[in-house]
Amino acid sequence: MEIHPSLDRFIRRLVEAGSRDGQARLHIRGNSPAERRMIASLFHSMAAPPGKRMISVDCGEMPVAYTEALFFGFVPGFMGWGRTQRHGYLLGAQGATLYLDEVGRLDPDFQTRFSRFLEENRFRLLGSEEETESRFHLISASGTDLSLHVDMGKFSGDLYFRLSQVILDLPPLSSRTGELDHIIRFFLEEIGRIEGIPPGPLSPEAHRLLMEYDFPGDLEELFQILRVALSEANGATITPDHLAPFSPVLRHLSPLSSAKSRSAGLQDLPGIEEIEILNHVNHHGHITNAQCRRILKVDRFRASYLLKKLDAMGILTCVGRGRSAYYTRQATVLS
Repeated sequence: MEIHPSLDRFIRRLVEAGSRDGQARLHIRGNSPAERRMIASLFHSMAAPPGKRMISVDCGEMPVAYTEALFFGFVPGFMGWGRTQRHGYLLGAQGATLYLDEVGRLDPDFQTRFSRFLEENRFRLLGSEEETESRFHLISASGTDLSLHVDMGKFSGDLYFRLSQVILDLPPLSSRTGELDHIIRFFLEEIGRIEGIPPGPLSPEAHRLLMEYDFPGDLEELFQILRVALSEANGATITPDHLAPFSPVLRHLSPLSSAKSRSAGLQDLPGIEEIEILNHVNHHGHITNAQCRRILKVDRFRASYLLKKLDAMGILTCVGRGRSAYYTRQATVLS
């Protein structure tokens, strides 16, 4: 797997330092959830023993009422939750890596307990009087600067101190043009591994388009474009058609090599949310407002705005009215 040499050296130094006690601590700050997770996966592949899987947790999606049970686990019969013992994330990550994305959204009441565990490496399963020990590498990540949350009293300063022994800042893609080629290859290999599709080579034309595109949606947009391209190419050479299988987007994308079009049409390019919608339509043929809300985790007004925007751009078309309405590509109408 090819990554930028400076990032490779950084991760290897961190792995070497963490191998002494099996408890490396890294906090990643960056806008792209995809890149944050991929760096965590890369660290895990270098640091963890073969066969050990990384425990990945999205703290923003965690039900607050079950946070303790999910992290600590519980004994049989505790609160009527089950007849068998349940191991939580802390035991599941033993000897490996625990990755906490959007750690800033971790339940405030739980932050103190988690910080105490990081100090002692010991905890109790819910309903048990016996202490259990667990040691693992911990990688946390956030799209915002948690130190500002600490200053505002919205995040535990003690927990932030324990999470941020080492901080890796991921600047926007627009300021990392020298790394773009490495990032593209890294994303293609990682997406291919996740999807089970061997990544084909980029054609010179496709490579040129990617290198010249501004990516207003940053790394998340690059990731989504490559994910669609890899699925469409299915192991063959990736061409400009694979970069954007929906032709109206391709018509916007292709002319970006000229200075004139750079200043003319970027505001009309689909962003991260629109690309997620189009990716769903490519796989399922259509999308409803309810499906859009579920995928993007937005309200019905935002979903309606995005769908109508794609309709106005000529990429999707609306079929039906009211609750039975759905959006599909213009060449497709469901019977």
